[in-house]
Amino acid sequence: MMPLKRFLLDGNYKLLLKDLGVDLSEFLRQAELPYDLFDLPQPMVTTDEYYSMWDTLTDYGEKMMLPLQAGMAIQPEMFSPALIVALLSNNGISALERVIKYKILVAPMIFELNMHDEYVDLIIKSDKENNYLPLGLVAFEMIFMNRILSIGTRESIKPVLVQSTEKIREQEYEDFFGVKPAVGDQNIIRFKKEDLEQEFLTKNQGAWDFYLKGLDQRLEQAKKDHSFAFVVKTNLAKMLPTGEASIEILANEIGISKRTIQRKLAAEHTTFQGELSAVREEFAKKYLKNTNVSTKEIAFLLGYDEFNSFTRAFKSWTGKTISEYKGSRWI
Repeated sequence: MMPLKRFLLDGNYKLLLKDLGVDLSEFLRQAELPYDLFDLPQPMVTTDEYYSMWDTLTDYGEKMMLPLQAGMAIQPEMFSPALIVALLSNNGISALERVIKYKILVAPMIFELNMHDEYVDLIIKSDKENNYLPLGLVAFEMIFMNRILSIGTRESIKPVLVQSTEKIREQEYEDFFGVKPAVGDQNIIRFKKEDLEQEFLTKNQGAWDFYLKGLDQRLEQAKKDHSFAFVVKTNLAKMLPTGEASIEILANEIGISKRTIQRKLAAEHTTFQGELSAVREEFAKKYLKNTNVSTKEIAFLLGYDEFNSFTRAFKSWTGKTISEYKGSRWI
C-alpha cells in the first residue's frame, strides 16, 4: 500500500474549536485522532485523518452547525496562510487562484476555477479516488471563500449558486449565502464575475512578495513528497536494510505491476535504478558517518552482491574512494 500524503493543520483549528465550545479531547477521541494532535509544534494528518476530522465536525451536535460557525468566525487578523495569501491579492479572482495553488499544503482537496462571461465557478473535488468529501468540509470551504471576498472588498458579496453532492438542509446556511443550497453532481459555488473583479482593500504587493518565496519553497517540497518517486524512495528505504530491494518485491509491496512502476517513474523523468541508487547513496553515507560497520558489511546491507560494485558506485556518487571520503571534511 502506498504511503498516504500528510498535511500540516492550520493552527487556527484549535483556537476556533475552543472558541466554539468544543471539548477538544472528546472531539479528537470521536475522530480517532491522536490525543495530543493540537499540542504538537507541527500537527500533521493523513488524507483519511483529515476527512475523519471533518466527518466528526459535520456530525458534531444536533445539526450541521459547526462548519457554519467556524466559517463565520474567520477574521482577517487570524494568522492563517490561506487567508493571508488570499487577502494580499488584487481582487477576488486573484485571491481564489492563489488559494487553489497553495491549498495542497494544508488540505487534501482539488479546486478548479472556471471562468465564464458573466460568472465564475469554483468547483471543489476530493483528493480520494472514490471522490468522497465530508459535507461539512464542502460547506466550510464555500463559506471560507465567501468570507475572503467580503473581507477583502469590505462588501457583502453573495454567491448566485451554491450546489453540493449532498443536501445542505439547515436554514442557517441559506441565510448566510443568500441563496438556497441545491443538490447536483458537483460541489460548486458560483459568483458574479463583476463581484470577483472588485479591488481588494487589503491588497499588498510588498507583503505578498515577502511571503511568496517561502510559500513556493513549501509547495515545491510538497510536490516532491507527493510524487510517485517519493513513494518508491520511502519503500526502498524500508526494504534496503533487509537486503531485498528489487523492483519485483517493490511491486508486490505497493500492489501495482512492475510495468506500472516503470511507467510512473518515467513520467517523472526518473527510473527505478536511479531511485535505488539515490537511496543506496544516502544510506551508505549514513552508515559511514554514524556507525562502525565495515565497508563490506555496508555493501551487503545495501544489496550489493559484489564489494567491487559498491566501491565503484560510491566513487561515482562522491567522486572519492571510500577511504578518501572517510578522511575528508564531508563526512
